[in-house]
Amino acid sequence: MRSLLLLLYFLRFSSSIEFKIFDDLLEVRSQTGFFFPLCSKSFHQKYGEQACASISNTFSSYSEIPLQQYTYSIGCTSSICFTFLSAFCKTGIKVFCSSSLCAPGTLQVGNKCLSISTVPVQGYSEAKDYCSPYSLISSLKPSEIESIRETILPSFTDTRSFLTSGLRQGSTWKWGNGDTVEQEISGTGRCLAFQSGVLVAFDCDTEAYVFCESGRECVGRNTEYSGTSNRTSDGQGCLMWNDPAVLFQRDLDFEIWNHNFCRFIEQDGRKSPTPVCYSKPHQLSECNIPNCPESLNDAIVLETGDSCPIGSFSCDNGSKCISEKFQCDYEVDCNDGSDEQNCEDYLQNYELIGAYRLADSIIEVWTFIPHVQGCARKCRESLLMCEAFSYEPKTQTCLLTDTSQTYSSLARKITSLYYRRRFSSKDVTFEVEEDTVMYATKNSKKGQVCNENFSREKLSSICKILGFG
Repeated sequence: MRSLLLLLYFLRFSSSIEFKIFDDLLEVRSQTGFFFPLCSKSFHQKYGEQACASISNTFSSYSEIPLQQYTYSIGCTSSICFTFLSAFCKTGIKVFCSSSLCAPGTLQVGNKCLSISTVPVQGYSEAKDYCSPYSLISSLKPSEIESIRETILPSFTDTRSFLTSGLRQGSTWKWGNGDTVEQEISGTGRCLAFQSGVLVAFDCDTEAYVFCESGRECVGRNTEYSGTSNRTSDGQGCLMWNDPAVLFQRDLDFEIWNHNFCRFIEQDGRKSPTPVCYSKPHQLSECNIPNCPESLNDAIVLETGDSCPIGSFSCDNGSKCISEKFQCDYEVDCNDGSDEQNCEDYLQNYELIGAYRLADSIIEVWTFIPHVQGCARKCRESLLMCEAFSYEPKTQTCLLTDTSQTYSSLARKITSLYYRRRFSSKDVTFEVEEDTVMYATKNSKKGQVCNENFSREKLSSICKILGFG
């Protein structure tokens, strides 16, 4: 009963108090609708977790900082929480969110969280035990192999072999998650290893290092969580699932784990709405885990006779449903590659200016964009009149801007690419004369707008430029 009251309290609080982070400062919405810094005396870790979760990040740490402005505090009664002005509180909270959705000590590669063994293990069976309670890396996409080759391998002075979950089944190679290995594999071993930047057949009893995969610190679209968070929403530590005191008290029938991480559980045939853990031997409490960004959600595997939900794309071979946002993102998600067939060349409307990164006038930030074509697509589809963008392949970060001025808002960066529209609406002025004839002017040259390839979409854009809705 008490855990239910805690849950109701948290839900009531979440719906009535809104946080945001501005220049790393934690702000709270006042009753007037404006945001002000939160007084440090009112801070609780769950406020930082809620603010970081709102931007699909994870809470890392915080510090108190002096302020030269008013702050707001939070007060709660038995039924509601509210904000009020704190005229004498001049210290706020600086919140540090982690953009990585992987636990400390692990590396984010694509949509996976990896850890690497520091010592070699003797064969496949020992490798599985080494990774427990996690697993050997479930699969490797070409883009993930490239990322490991560029970011992880250079840190080793010797040539190492890393065991994966891949196994030879007859003449076919299968990953631990059931997917077929798409690359050609050379060698005679039955295990699959990563060696010198490529996948090779490997003797399952030979000594090797290990790639372990742990869960991401976010909840996937299929309401799954296998990360390492072990604190409840109100900051209490989680007990081990197999703690004798927990086993003695509990009357629910679900899996017993040898860890204290938050997990979804089944109660009366229904999955819990959020990950939970035991904060006391007799008390289950919810954990505040953010949802994964859309680009990190896994594809839905179809059962026979199933159809894809609205907003999803069905692979041609009927094996998976993927989000429509993954279609034509220039990274293969379907085993048959059908999600990347007949895709538009979004870059044809942009010209590469050079190795620069946007440092000012940024209107949108997109992360986990696997290819520059995806960044060009975001720019074209932006509702904020995107004129140019910079893209960093290694961090998969896309920055959009609404200015076509070349150098005033740029910083030179060798790992970033800056593109600008070949035909910018800001280089052209439009006007309507004689009530019906539209003219365009560029470089002091004026002419009528031709109706060839003209569309309602283009007309709508021009109306916005002229100041109409």
